[in-house]
Amino acid sequence: MPVMEVDGSTLANVGEGERREPRALVLRVGLLEQEGKTSFCLVKDISCSGIRAKIYSNGFAAGPVKVRIADEDVRGAQIVWLADGHAGINFDRGLARETVRRLNSKRGSSGRRSIPRIAAAARALVKMDGRNMPAELCDISSFGAKIRTKKDLAPNRPAIVEVPDLPPIAAYVRWSDSGESGLVFATPIPMQVIGHWIDGRLRVRA
Repeated sequence: MPVMEVDGSTLANVGEGERREPRALVLRVGLLEQEGKTSFCLVKDISCSGIRAKIYSNGFAAGPVKVRIADEDVRGAQIVWLADGHAGINFDRGLARETVRRLNSKRGSSGRRSIPRIAAAARALVKMDGRNMPAELCDISSFGAKIRTKKDLAPNRPAIVEVPDLPPIAAYVRWSDSGESGLVFATPIPMQVIGHWIDGRLRVRA
């Protein structure tokens, strides 16, 4: 597939001739899912027809993929090229221009999480108020996680979360209900760290 250089980035010529629609530069967190494997990605530019993204896990290939960018709905797409940990992705159905403008301006849809999380299952330990409580990790992102415990946790309280093969994570309990709790990490975890950890340990689902 022929390629061209734009602002130092390698882009594929998609369709007939050169890309006719310019892409806006953005930095938005997204998720990619292909054949049961899920990964974080960082969307670096976007247009109504597609994106260029950094992928934080191995094992992706050219072909069909599901994409979720920030708080938008999941969309069908095609990976059309892969190079140096980056991917060129075309949407099966184009985005509305207002959606592209919203993503470019970093405004999220009202009432929806702007940073998507990967659903996962792993054992965890929560240290809080002098107690150690076994827990199950339900989902995770660079900025937070959802866990399940036998009893609700006290909201707005600090906690330490320990998960195998990750350093202890300082967090705050944002909410707790029916044994599930939402945590916000005191310091974000780099996406590449989570990506490598997922590759090695977690069974993930879309």
